[in-house]
Amino acid sequence: MIFEEILDIARAQNATDIHFSSDQQIYFRVDGVLTPISLQCHIQDMIEQLLTARQKEKLQMLEDVDFIYQDRFQRRYRINVFQEKRSLTMAVRLIYDNMMMLDQHYPDVFKKLTQLKNGLVIITGPTGSGKSTTLAALLHYMNTHQRLHIVTIEDPIEYLHHSKMSIVQQREIGIDVKNYDIALKSVLREDPDVVVVGEMRDWKTMQTVITLAETGHLVFSTMHTLGAVKSIDRIIDSFPEGYHDQIRTQLSTVLKAVISQQLIPLSHGGREAVYEIMMVNQAISHLMREKKTQMIYSHIQLGSQFGMQTMENHIRQLRDNQKISDTIAKEYLSLLDIIDVQK
Repeated sequence: MIFEEILDIARAQNATDIHFSSDQQIYFRVDGVLTPISLQCHIQDMIEQLLTARQKEKLQMLEDVDFIYQDRFQRRYRINVFQEKRSLTMAVRLIYDNMMMLDQHYPDVFKKLTQLKNGLVIITGPTGSGKSTTLAALLHYMNTHQRLHIVTIEDPIEYLHHSKMSIVQQREIGIDVKNYDIALKSVLREDPDVVVVGEMRDWKTMQTVITLAETGHLVFSTMHTLGAVKSIDRIIDSFPEGYHDQIRTQLSTVLKAVISQQLIPLSHGGREAVYEIMMVNQAISHLMREKKTQMIYSHIQLGSQFGMQTMENHIRQLRDNQKISDTIAKEYLSLLDIIDVQK
């Protein structure tokens, strides 16, 4: 069976990911669950055919390879190829064209984020939680409602945005620019209103992103953390110790919001995103400066008039509306370090 036939079957089953393993087994991830699929193919040969000579050289040097693949229908896939037990293996993320609309699928406060003139907005969550989809929805809304110059820096580009009311320019690491460091330094010379940084992976990238926000730009980025408070602490702790006070002060000035999300399985099939929403106000900004981030959570709990909500409350709402089972509610509440999950 050829590669694109497998892609077609995966889409028909609404899979989000495909895993090709070195033992010649194929798995689909559907609604967050991995399932082995009885499809026969020569996985090693298939992977070899997808790679360029340069990518094969990288793998020989024990580097992983990330790239975007387009099938015969121009549908897009994010592919990661790596070595495991001296064999090539591959993970494929399916990118669906039906982009989520901000005014149909997200809390109303998300629109306010697109109207900010400057500052930093961070979208957080574990791998596969829909961060890229949320970022794409925010970008699409700005592109269709405002006259802006939007520059994205991504590795790789997942969702393609064509300029509408705004100018949207998407730069892919390794294709359009050598690395994040060069892209972030040059973006200041490109007259952007909005900068989208695909992921803040290290403290140097974080430092540049914070500086961009300080210079009057609106910056969106993502992190692999769960919870607004944990995300703030992760940023600060990522820096060498001598920088902590400086970064804490800078964050208290530029951070506008943290959206933390994860996907939760529904009782009748499918998954739904649950959100923790922190909108930074004077009180939260003060707590960041004063090294009292542990007190921020209570402000999120009491901040519904500003559009804030805790993930705990969102999960409980789904349970109370019988969209998720008690078992699922307890499981996902326990991930939030909540002691009394029976409440």
